[in-house]
Formats: sequence, C-alpha cells, structure tokens
Amino acid sequence: MAPFLTLLLALSVLSPAVLPFDTGGVRQVQVHQIPAISHVEEDLNGMVWLLSEDNGFYGYDGANYVQYFPMSDHPESLSSYHVNCLYSDSAGRLWVGTQKGMDRMEEDRMGFRHYHVSGINNYIQGIFVTSEGIILACTTSHMLVYDPESDNFAILFPLTVEQRLHMCYTTDDYGRFWISTKNGVAGRDASFHTVRQIPVPGNVDRMASDGQRTMYVVSGGRLSIWDTESETEVPFPSELEALSSLAIRDIVRNGDRMVF
Repeated sequence: MAPFLTLLLALSVLSPAVLPFDTGGVRQVQVHQIPAISHVEEDLNGMVWLLSEDNGFYGYDGANYVQYFPMSDHPESLSSYHVNCLYSDSAGRLWVGTQKGMDRMEEDRMGFRHYHVSGINNYIQGIFVTSEGIILACTTSHMLVYDPESDNFAILFPLTVEQRLHMCYTTDDYGRFWISTKNGVAGRDASFHTVRQIPVPGNVDRMASDGQRTMYVVSGGRLSIWDTESETEVPFPSELEALSSLAIRDIVRNGDRMVF
C-alpha cells in the first residue's frame, strides 16, 4: 500500500491546478490536508477512495482530491464523519459504512443514498460480498443483507456477543459464507443456513479460505489449518511448517496464494 500512496502523492504534485470548490458536504482539498490514511479502495472507473479515521473520506481522480463529510443542512451529504469501511462493488457503486448507517454514493459523486434498518444499532463495522455478489453489512449487533429489488437492507441474523467482539468472515469458491461463532467457524450456504461447523478453540482473530476445502484460521496468534469437509484440523504441510511456531497477525488470500 505504501508505494501506491507514494505514487498518488507524486501524481498530485504534477497535476494541474484547478479552482477549489466547497458545496454540500463535498469540497476540494490539497493533499497535505489529508490526515493518515487507513484504507485505499479503487473502483471500476479508476477513482481511488481514501479512508481517514473520523474525518469522512476522500476521492482522487488522478488530478484532484475531494473530501466527503456530513453537513446538517444538506441531507444528501455523508451520514457521519466516522467512516469505518468502504467497498466498491462490481457495478462500480461505492458503499460507505458509517457509525450512523450505510451510505451509497450517487452516480454524480455529489451525494449519498442513506440506508437505515429500524430497531437496531446501525453502526456499520464491515461490508462484505459473497461469491454470488450478495452484499452484506455487519453492524454492532446484526448481519444485514442488501435486497436489490427493494433497494434496501434487511436483518439476516443477529450476532452473538462473541461475534460482535471478534467478527471475521470470508467466502470460498463453493458459494459458502464463513463467519466466526462462539464455537469456532460456521459455513453458511447461499440461503445462509449453517452447513459446516469448524470447532476452532478460542476467539477467531483472522481466517481465510483457499477457495476450495482448506481454511486457515488465526486464533490467539496461533495459525491452524482445517479441512472444511471433514471439519477437522489437519497437519501443516512441509512448506508451512515454520509457521506452526510463529505468532501470526494477519492472513489473506491473494489469487492462488495465501499470504501470512
């Protein structure tokens, strides 16, 4: 991520100057006005989105930086300065998880469609998409699912206390959605019924599927490897043996490779 951000900064220095604007929760800024960046997301249109904690978020089109922030007299503006996550879907739409609900950027990039589910805390902690393209949102109390027909979110299932504190999720190439539970990791099918249960001890901190039947799980800093079909732990392969005694902080799937 660091080289990418360095490139962004270099491009900003070379970009031509334009007149600044400031209207309705959207304003042009200079790169030195952007605080520490915690996440970078690029959409299908080549726009780069920069997440900065407690300061809204920023967009970069290759020439200019724009900040998005809430304004009480502009209801179409961002819901909150506190943005926890960004996600650009396969249609190029940008979803923004805030502490006051989910926002989706309008096509003109000058406002947002706001989503709130009544009766629950709408603090969005994470945005996720299944292999079938189903958009999910994790709040501090519930997992939500987006219904494109009604253009709204609905409650999928409530989260346990353990899940609220240690929420992890991933997918595999079989269309199953995996989520951390009190008793380990549960695999849910396309209808979100539990079809697999991996009995990982302790709180699950990170997990990633190889896409097939192997699940890599980090619990208490320890890495373990599980067969999702037999729901049993398997020995470390020789090429990963050195990891069995190391403290692991994160794990991701990058194409056909697992990165620790």
